[in-house]
Amino acid sequence: MCWVKRFFLLLLISVASNTFADSPAWVLYERGVRLAADNRPDEALVLFRVAISRRGPFPEAEAAIGDVFRGESSFDLAVRQYNRALEYASAFTVPDDHFSVRYKLAEVYETVRDFRAYESTLRAITDLDPAFIGPAAAAMRENYRTTITTRGFDQLARLYRIDDGFSWRAHSELGVFYVDTGRYEQALSHLIFSALMIITPVVEEIRRVDLDYEYTTLSALLRDIDRFPALSRFADTRELYKNLYYLADSLYGVIGWRDHIRSLWTAVSTAPDAGVWAIRASAQLRDPRLEIRIDGVR
Repeated sequence: MCWVKRFFLLLLISVASNTFADSPAWVLYERGVRLAADNRPDEALVLFRVAISRRGPFPEAEAAIGDVFRGESSFDLAVRQYNRALEYASAFTVPDDHFSVRYKLAEVYETVRDFRAYESTLRAITDLDPAFIGPAAAAMRENYRTTITTRGFDQLARLYRIDDGFSWRAHSELGVFYVDTGRYEQALSHLIFSALMIITPVVEEIRRVDLDYEYTTLSALLRDIDRFPALSRFADTRELYKNLYYLADSLYGVIGWRDHIRSLWTAVSTAPDAGVWAIRASAQLRDPRLEIRIDGVR
């Protein structure tokens, strides 16, 4: 930010402090959010700064400033602000809101192709997942791996459930990233989690309608999803078919060709709503191969 713009911003902050002398910090923050949405970033920044000066640690406002900088492609400043918000993570009004800031930070790193920072930011999220980290979690991860590599995905999905939670997206993105960088063993661990975290609430929702429902095969589940518009939307939002496709790729990278890998690609290739992932799965069935899509990151 040039010194002239900084001077006027400081002047505006001084004026705004007097203008909104009786306004609580949260009111100023909400007004700033509306101004940012109306494409008035400079005015939004002023209110965010005043709100911070009035309240003290205000991670929501720090992150909102990061959003403004990101919208202006000032990525270094956005990173600084998101990290500043995370320094005050304990002050979030909604404690879990810090996860959304971490995901925004990862998105910026991906945009600027700082893949090491992208990876470490996502890993910081999965490291907070008690189902993934710790001695008991490590034993379960080994059970998941043994089951899927020896008996296939259907047996994995019959035996195990993982509750949906804050880390599903980090597991998904890390899994895809590790496949694209040729780290298939690491990819497999994360993609097992993301797939089960998506499928678990799907099965529970179907059971809410059909109390006797039991998971049988992935192909049958994907057909069942197509019968429920809400589940179809959920599957699209969570990129279920992409996750399953990459899960099959990671499994192929770890153990090579097996019949249960064929069944996983087949399920995706025949799913009604799989779109491009059905096409890619069909190609893998014809000529299975793995491709390093991001070079120089190992």
